[in-house]
Amino acid sequence: MIWLTFLSIILAAIALTLLLPTLSDLLSVATIGVGRGRRPTARAEGSPPWRLLFLVPAHNEELLIERCVTSLMSLDYPAELRSVLVVADNCTDRTAEIARASGASCIERDEPVLRGKPHAIVWALERCDLEAHDALIILDGDTIVDPAYANAVSHVEDLPDKGAQAYNGVSNPNENALTRMSFVLSEMYYRFVYPLRQRADLNPPLTGAGMCVGTAVLRRFGWQALSLSEDVEMYVLLTLGGVRTECVAQARVYSQEAVGVSAAGSQRQRWRAGRLAILFRLGPAVMFGSGISARQRLDLVAELVSPGPAALLGVVALLAPAAFLLPIPAGAWIGLALLSSLVRPAIYTTLTIAAQPNPVRVLSSFLYLPVYTGWRLITELKTLTRVGDRRWIRTERQPVEPKE
Repeated sequence: MIWLTFLSIILAAIALTLLLPTLSDLLSVATIGVGRGRRPTARAEGSPPWRLLFLVPAHNEELLIERCVTSLMSLDYPAELRSVLVVADNCTDRTAEIARASGASCIERDEPVLRGKPHAIVWALERCDLEAHDALIILDGDTIVDPAYANAVSHVEDLPDKGAQAYNGVSNPNENALTRMSFVLSEMYYRFVYPLRQRADLNPPLTGAGMCVGTAVLRRFGWQALSLSEDVEMYVLLTLGGVRTECVAQARVYSQEAVGVSAAGSQRQRWRAGRLAILFRLGPAVMFGSGISARQRLDLVAELVSPGPAALLGVVALLAPAAFLLPIPAGAWIGLALLSSLVRPAIYTTLTIAAQPNPVRVLSSFLYLPVYTGWRLITELKTLTRVGDRRWIRTERQPVEPKE
């Protein structure tokens, strides 16, 4: 029947799409194996340290902004070489007051029509002297910065002409099963996935908090990323423009993970919808533009289309049985292809858990995985209703308990 053939084609296309990250990683391993990869080059001893501007776009962050600014003021880096600027963006609380009292400079923005982090960044950059700095580091108001962050970034060669991404971890990993699994996901990407891409001469992505962009790059390109996933959009734009990015895992920042499915759901819908919007807008340039290698094209597409591991598991759990059970052409092969897409995240997750000091405790959080997978699948479907929606929905913050 025609409809069975059509269904087979649809499922095969989905299976191929889900296998793109695996294909990209296999090509990366092969590239490293034949000696064509690269390692980040450290700066020569005695080079003058980079001048760093830390920009914190913050909307109603009075709960956590003091903690963020205090961590920045405590960086192990010369005070004259770092500046901290908070953008109190359409705030109705004490964000600006607390930021100033904590030691940061603060400018207040009142633009209710153009809400959201990307617009706050553009507005702030129009008021900054980029010539006085070598690199811009963007942080969220819920971020904690490791004291060694700036020193780690200062070792990146040619930083003004590059993009760089710090290790973006979870500041509350032991809150519940959801935050522990998010911790494992961060560890997986920054310990294994992104370093592999970098070694294979690919650009690792920019992923939000701790994202660094050289000021020479900003003077050349400006800030054009205005989507709901401005970090990923900037990564794609820079890669298409021939700008190198690096993963600086020694530079660590930690962000508060949403502790409930409601807040986490809106956050993940925003991220996913932003990526799909970027794919629709920049996809033709990624696939057919000039200036980047075929492997880099594949990796960019894989980064934009692939769901997270839990959502991937949900999609495969839904579609693989259909491929095996329905009388469609090549159904068994399609089912095997769908199941094969799970091998990559399974290997990475196993390696990540095994590397933890207490792997049994971390593994126990995955008892929640079946429930979480179902919820992520529903969230992924809801995302389709937000593609093209530019409304910025703020993730609810949780107060931090003071340490005794």
